Amino acid sequence: MPVPCPTMRALAAVMAGLVLPGCAALFVIDTRFSPTAPFTPRNRTAAEITLVYLNDTPRRPIERVGQIQGTRTEWQNNTDLVNAMRAEAARAGLDGVADFRCGLSATFAYQCSGTGFVYVP
Repeated sequence: MPVPCPTMRALAAVMAGLVLPGCAALFVIDTRFSPTAPFTPRNRTAAEITLVYLNDTPRRPIERVGQIQGTRTEWQNNTDLVNAMRAEAARAGLDGVADFRCGLSATFAYQCSGTGFVYVP
């Protein structure tokens, strides 16, 4: 059985190093919160985050404190993106996301966005 020469092994290692990180980019969900007003962060889990969809009215008075958005590639599903948005809102210390909407994007397969809020005491 032939033994690969060191040059071939090095070439294979370089190719794997170039190809594998590119594959990881196929499975990306990116979420971001940008605060627009100071607020006292809340302690909520992702499951406790309230989503108020576009054109719906929150059940309690809210204070809008920032913008939140998320994008996904075509290799993820929408449920994963919505769950990531909830997790980002919880990390940011929000009570929920108002004006929540999702749809196709020109630069990503799908995106969601909304306005982060905290309930008015």
